[in-house]
Amino acid sequence: LTYTLPNNFVVTSNYTYTTFSGKQPEGFITAFNTPKNRINLGVSNNKLTKNLGFNINVSYQDDFVWESLYGTATMPTYTLLNAQLNCKLQALKTIVKIGGTNIGGSDYRTSFGSPFIGQTYYISLLFNEMLK
Repeated sequence: LTYTLPNNFVVTSNYTYTTFSGKQPEGFITAFNTPKNRINLGVSNNKLTKNLGFNINVSYQDDFVWESLYGTATMPTYTLLNAQLNCKLQALKTIVKIGGTNIGGSDYRTSFGSPFIGQTYYISLLFNEMLK
């Protein structure tokens, strides 16, 4: 769901509900490996002021049991906060982007045996000769 509000604000969201049911033979590994609930919520405005914009997104995922031939484990619930701030430097025809993923969060992983995912913080410069 994406909803455009006055003054260039945009609100986004999505929700996924996934379940697996049915009787399985004893010892059968379903390897369904999917959380029951996933939610994403975001708000952005690419023209908060003449030269300033932002984007904020929050993601949530339930805990779930990860099953495979090499192991079984519970993947814990996690919530992520991702954000970015954009600033246009008109005189330089450049946009400065400052942001981060999993801001202030703990390391997490999405599957058994996979590496942990931490945080990423960045600053980027985008030169655009056609910047207006």
